[in-house]
Amino acid sequence: MPSASTAETLHRAGTVAVGRGRLPEALELLTRAALLDPRNPIIQFNLAATLAGLGRADAALAAVEIAAREAPTLLQAQRLRADLLKSIGRFDAALEGYRRLAALAPRDAAARIQCGNMLAMQDRMEEALTAFEAALALEPDSAEAHRQRGAVLGVLGRQAQAIASLDRAVELAPASADAHFLRSLALLTSGDYERGFREHEWRWHSGLAPSSLERRTLAQPLWLGRESLAGRRILLYSEQGLGDTLQFCRYASLVAQRGARVVLQVQPPLVELLRTLAGVSEIVGSDASPPPCDCQCPLMSLPLALGTRLESVPAPARYLRADPQRVAAWQQRLGERRAPRVGLMWNGNPDNPIERFRGLRLADWLPHLPAGFEYVSLQRFVRDEDRAALRGGAVRDLAAQQTDFGDAAALCECMDVVVSVCTSIAHLGGALGRPTWVLLSRMADWRWLLERDDSPWYPTVRLYRQRVRGEWTAVFARVAADLRERLR
Repeated sequence: MPSASTAETLHRAGTVAVGRGRLPEALELLTRAALLDPRNPIIQFNLAATLAGLGRADAALAAVEIAAREAPTLLQAQRLRADLLKSIGRFDAALEGYRRLAALAPRDAAARIQCGNMLAMQDRMEEALTAFEAALALEPDSAEAHRQRGAVLGVLGRQAQAIASLDRAVELAPASADAHFLRSLALLTSGDYERGFREHEWRWHSGLAPSSLERRTLAQPLWLGRESLAGRRILLYSEQGLGDTLQFCRYASLVAQRGARVVLQVQPPLVELLRTLAGVSEIVGSDASPPPCDCQCPLMSLPLALGTRLESVPAPARYLRADPQRVAAWQQRLGERRAPRVGLMWNGNPDNPIERFRGLRLADWLPHLPAGFEYVSLQRFVRDEDRAALRGGAVRDLAAQQTDFGDAAALCECMDVVVSVCTSIAHLGGALGRPTWVLLSRMADWRWLLERDDSPWYPTVRLYRQRVRGEWTAVFARVAADLRERLR
């Protein structure tokens, strides 16, 4: 009959295999050892770590649960258990695990940082802030704790404190792209465009920024405003979302004024709409190859290249126009106007991680829409949970009749006012110069600044901000009151 010594022999051989990077071999050896000595916490921990290294989180969690149960004070088992729970999205259980670890290790700042992370993921920002400050009390020079604290302070709207915390994070870890990127957002939100757009270039290196996944390797040199563009052809290309492209394509005309021939490369749904954008010599989709150019610049780097400050944002009354034929077609499709028309947009891209904060349910909005108006859905894609609300008939559903952003632009032109959460339609309405009311959560994006009801980027935009996180009812009430006052 195999003995405990046999299990330990297999265990040692397994750990040697791990050290040599031979994880499949290690897994076989450690599995055999665990079968022989199933209550040995060290064997179960090493088995769990190996399974985790092979990407088998569920099996790893089963093994580490045994280790944590058999040896409750084994810190590495408690840490791995919490890490695995976090990796599979069980944030409540992970928080409990990190709190248990913090209790076992009162001087462990990392455990408190992880508690803060789990709380932030559950939108418990004040509690997260307390956790990060507890970590800093233990480890005042923790760059990660300062960075995470700064991020949470930014979400809470305490931008001056956020900047101070992120300044310290950058001081402690100058190469931290995440700290630089978060600082850029805090600076931009506070209106410091000079420093903010300079720091925003770190977005290409930060895993927190969508741009880091879109980074291109281009042969042409990057233009950031220093060299003359006279007689040169420059490629301006989109990044991040459709709303970002709609906001920053305005800079094409300013680049053209410097003597450049502008080639604009944008997401395919926007190509037709932006074809008549002032200053653009040629436009191609991001799924096509652009012509040869002398230099290049991403659209969201143009405010830096052109020295944009808060007081010098280029904000024409309108810089995009819908196709007149499409507008006429939509006017005919909508029929005779019997009441002021209000275009509604209540959610955006469901894959965006911040959609849960900025989007809302149509059913929650409907009771607050005043009578006497014709409500038109501007949604091209309707979530299943909103279909029942649309079937009630209070809001006209035109999703099936829209094909691209050209239709969206034409529909916006047919509205007396566009009312949208923070999505591409909000930017489209502003770029078209239409009266556009934007509903903002307390986690509003940097471009909407702080505590303003107007936007330096769009003269026709009016902002309606949440005063309490997650509470839309007061926002709905203010929108309803203004509809009655302004459109009657």
